[in-house]
Amino acid sequence: MNNLPPLPLIGGSLFIDNSGFMEGVSTCTRYLQYKTLNLRIPAGEKASLNFGSAAHLGKELRYCRYQNKPVDEKFYDDFGVLLTEFYNEHPVPSDDWRGLNFAMEMERKYNNRWEQEEFNLLRYETPIACPHCNGMGMRIPDGGLSDVVYPPCLWCQGTGKREVMVELPFSLPLYTHENIPVIYTGRIDLPLCLDSQIFVMDHKTSSQMGKQFWDEMRRTGQMRGYVWAFEQLTGMSVSGYIVNGIRTKELPKYVQEGKTHKRGEKSYDASSFWGETFQRDRFYVDKREIDYWKNNTIDLVEEFFWHYSRGYMPEKTKWCAIYGQCPYYEVCQIQPPEERVLFLQSGLFTDNVWSPLNKKNPTQTKQ
Repeated sequence: MNNLPPLPLIGGSLFIDNSGFMEGVSTCTRYLQYKTLNLRIPAGEKASLNFGSAAHLGKELRYCRYQNKPVDEKFYDDFGVLLTEFYNEHPVPSDDWRGLNFAMEMERKYNNRWEQEEFNLLRYETPIACPHCNGMGMRIPDGGLSDVVYPPCLWCQGTGKREVMVELPFSLPLYTHENIPVIYTGRIDLPLCLDSQIFVMDHKTSSQMGKQFWDEMRRTGQMRGYVWAFEQLTGMSVSGYIVNGIRTKELPKYVQEGKTHKRGEKSYDASSFWGETFQRDRFYVDKREIDYWKNNTIDLVEEFFWHYSRGYMPEKTKWCAIYGQCPYYEVCQIQPPEERVLFLQSGLFTDNVWSPLNKKNPTQTKQ
């Protein structure tokens, strides 16, 4: 007897993504159960996730409007408006540094570091409707009237069009389990052309940017999946992926005061700190690696279906506290197990409604 919640099928299909489904099935299937079957997540949004979303807003605005060119002060005026609205909706605890001012300063430093990009952005054959104003060209508030003249949309500057491929969502058939189609979904931050080759870039925020971070990025299944997805969408050959690393470390006192800090035999100042904050690396992948990614992903999904058919998602305790305490740590502590679902329904958790497909960009594109 299967006592798990019903499969979250949409139109008879199972939609999977990297940050929710694949992260869970690759680490702890109990985590996956709570997040994607019970559809409950911790009620308190983490400041780190908020900052990651804010950083993506800045990159989307920059590359949509300026492509590979330097930004101007108009960018910061408009980004300040969007950022203020974002943090009003997603407040950060007063004792956390990753608020509006930090996000704005990080955006300025990022644009100074990558002032003139060496790559070219890919363009749609025919411009699409701006996903932020649905092609209206105006900043229509929720509940606003479409026949009223509102201020121009800050994303498309009133044109109602988007010409470059930025924040590109996709939804693609992966395979069919028995009679259930499995659909792989996600959002590609920035497809681009560099040295006459196509790459997909992903913006990654992290508190640390050392060897462990780059070792993980070298083996990440997410980016191989995005390479596969872009090739499926466009028919173009993709050479690999680029990780656009952004360190979210709190500003040390010596940086805030513009001083020099000595650590051992080395001296550090604001310039060296910011130099370590923004890092990029390029990774090449070939067809064999993409085929391996697809087969491996399907096998992991099959593992999920096998556990589901038995009515039990096992707890993999190695992941309980390896990178900090799991958000469901206290849930798994509760006895008897039948009461865990009741705890998930408490005010400590909220409905998981996130999807990489929330913005309505088209999923079929051609260069």
